[in-house]
Order: sequence, then structure tokens, then C-alpha cells
Amino acid sequence: MSVKPPPAPPRDAGRLVNPVIRRYMETTNLERFYGGYVIAPLQEGVYNLGIGEVGAIPLATPLYELYKRFIQSDELSRLALRYSGTHGERETNRAVAARLNGWLGVERFHHGLVVSVDGGQNAAEVAVRSFTAPLGSPAWTKQYVLLAAPCYPYFSAIVSSQAGLQSFLAYDGEMLAAGVERFCNPAVGLILLNVPHNPMGYGLSVAQVERINRVAQHHDCALLVDVVYANYARDVEVGRALGRLDPERTIFSDSFSKQYGYPGLRLGFAVSAAERLTYAMRFVKMSESLTPSNVKLAFAGHLLDHHADIPARIAREVTARHDRFMAAFRPAAHLDVRPFGGRPNPFYLAVDVGALVRRTGLSEAQIADHLLTAHRVKVFPGQFIYPNAALAHETFTDVGRPAGAGPLPFAPPRFAPGAQIVYAPDYFTGRIPLLRLSFGMETRMEEAAAVLGQGLAAVWDGAAQHLLEKAVHTQHA
Repeated sequence: MSVKPPPAPPRDAGRLVNPVIRRYMETTNLERFYGGYVIAPLQEGVYNLGIGEVGAIPLATPLYELYKRFIQSDELSRLALRYSGTHGERETNRAVAARLNGWLGVERFHHGLVVSVDGGQNAAEVAVRSFTAPLGSPAWTKQYVLLAAPCYPYFSAIVSSQAGLQSFLAYDGEMLAAGVERFCNPAVGLILLNVPHNPMGYGLSVAQVERINRVAQHHDCALLVDVVYANYARDVEVGRALGRLDPERTIFSDSFSKQYGYPGLRLGFAVSAAERLTYAMRFVKMSESLTPSNVKLAFAGHLLDHHADIPARIAREVTARHDRFMAAFRPAAHLDVRPFGGRPNPFYLAVDVGALVRRTGLSEAQIADHLLTAHRVKVFPGQFIYPNAALAHETFTDVGRPAGAGPLPFAPPRFAPGAQIVYAPDYFTGRIPLLRLSFGMETRMEEAAAVLGQGLAAVWDGAAQHLLEKAVHTQHA
């Protein structure tokens, strides 16, 4: 009588998933920040300096009331039952183009140059797919996106699922321009910029923009500029400087989540003065999901035409919150906590907690967890605003500047072909541990500043007590 072999253990279905996506799944928990089906409100008494949403803005008519009135109008009946066509809604595109022209100080864009997408993230994805090829593709050598870090938490995931990523550190506009000069190379198809910046808040000067133009022209790559925080720029010159970017290779992306406080609308736009680039992005977008719904597009146009004052009102309120917090935030000197202040984007504040990390041995995420559980202050841990270290394969190798190196201050670096993420040489030694604060929702600024200072001091003192107990234990042993 034959004995049946034992059943084979079940195979992990995760083996079928792209390894790059699988590694991001293992190291980044989406529910950590966004919840499951819905975003559960924070418990009463929690100071919310974490999530980057707009809320609690005093307006003559609440935002949701504006939306309710619009969807009840008779005009929507003709929109709900038809496609919008590949260009979206003409009047909405016209208003988007006019707003961008005004901010940049140019007369460059019109309704035919606007691509409707499902939010700012989708704009970045469409641009990456349009201007780079997947790693290892025999069709084209432009297979990388050049990205400065720290950055929007999901930029690296968006890029890495479509192409290769080359990352360097930049904590201000000068570091950004110098990094682009030093690290751009022939394999880069797209340079991704975010101005005004999340989370560091910096802008670019005209001179820095011209330097980036020269690099992009030298390596013949596209420029994607995420301007979702344009509404919050303290100085009009921030936009005017970006208006000097090379129009033949530049794409601007924007969304309605930060302008009007409608993150659930999931509506954004990509705009380029180069019609061929616009058509390429529209073609890619059509291949994945046509355009956003007519209703959303029509509502966006309605807001831009009839409620153009709301973005400025939101920006004034957020700026006031930022300034009130900065005036009240006085962490003890021995903590060596350093806010990066005085930047064009007041929506966020990055706080250097390097001394706290070194003293305690805790990560930014662990410090953030302690602040929430013990002191009821929610902040965003900085380790998630750097590209995923689990995907590191190689580093840039700077080869200096040989004789006759051409117009750039640095020669292009060597790097390992096919590496998923390529890091600059000082990436891990120069990385600053950060906590990111947001002023989009919280209104109790003075209280939040005081409690955050107390919480940071408690983290420090707890580490001191732990070290003292360890020393006493060692002495007794």
C-alpha cells in the first residue's frame, strides 16, 4: 500500500507581485497614514500636525455646501451621462491655464494644453510613463527620474513602479540646483521638482532656474514641476522664477486638494507649452482611464470661475497658523531641535530631530509614535519622506571634472546600469532625521507648540533615564 506524500505547503501568492512593489509593501504601510475604508477622526484632544489636508477654514460658505449646491443644479444632467472627450472640459481647462499663466507671470498656456488627471499623484505617474522607459527596456536609454529628497512621501513609490530612480539630498533651493548639476546624466529622462517644496518649503531663484535649464538642455530631458502649493507661496517671485523654466521641456502639475480643500475630489492637471508633450501625456492617460468624470471637471471650472477668492483665503489662514506656531514653539535649547523656518511654503514645517535620534537610538517613526501615544500630538515621521532604503542597490560615483568637460560644473557620475534606485554618495551619511508638521487642519497652534515641546523633552529625558539605569546596572555588575 503506497503512502500519500504530505500535501505541499501553500505557496505565497506574493511571489506573483513585482519585486519592487513587494518591497514597498513590506516597508511602507499605507493604512498607517490613510486608514482603511475611511479616515477615522483623531480622538478628542489630539493635536493634528500630521496629515497634510486642508480643514477648519472659516469661509462665508462652507466648502461642502458649495459642492452640495453644485451637484443639485440642473446643469449636471447633461454631463453625467456622456464622456467628456479626450480634452476634458474646455471652460475648466481655460480657467486652469489662466491661473497658471497668472502665477508664472507668462501668457503661455491655453485650454488645449491642459491634461485632466486623477489628482497630483496621477500627474506624476503619467509624466514618468511619458518621458522615461522601464528599466532594461531595449527601446530607449532614458530610464531614470532624478529626484531630490526629502520629498512627498509617495513620489519614490510612483517613480519606482514605472522606471528607475536616482536620488540626492537637498534641504534648500541651492542644494537642489547643485544636485541637479552634479547628478543628472544621459540616463535621466525626467527631473522631478516640487516648488514650493513639501516638506522643506523652499523655492528657487531665477539664477537657480537657469542652471537647471542648462542641465536639462545638456542632457535633453524633461522637467516635471509639481506646483500644488503655489497657492501658499509667500512671495510672488517664487512663481515668476519658475516661469523662466524652458517651455519646450517643462510640465507643470497641480491639484485641487490644496487649493480648495477637496482632497477626495481626486482631480489634477498637467500642463505644458509644448503641444507634443501635452499630447503624449493625454495619450498615456487615455490608455489607463480616459479623463476624470465630467461632474468633477465641471465643478472645478465652477470653483475657478465663481469662487476664485477661496484659495487665497485658505492660504492666509494656513500661513497665520504657521506663524502662530513658530512664535510659540520654544523647545528647550539642550534638545538641539532645529525647525527649518522662513521658507516660501508655510503649509509645512520640517523639524530637525537629529540630536534626539542620536541620543535615544529611536527612529523618527518611533519618536512620532511616542508623541502621539504619550502626549497626544500627531506628526509625520521623516523617514517616510526619503526614498525607500530597502531598494538601495548602488550609489552615484562622482568622477570629478576632467579637462574639457563641457558646460556643467560637474561631469555626469557613473552608476550601475539597471539599479532600481541609485543614491548619491553622501545620501545616508548626510540624511537629516526630520519630523514634518502640517498646518492644514489644526487651529490650536499655541497649545500644540507647547505640548510638542514638552513631548520632545520627555523623549530626551526618557533616554537620559535609560542611559543612567544602564550605567548603574553595568557598575553593579
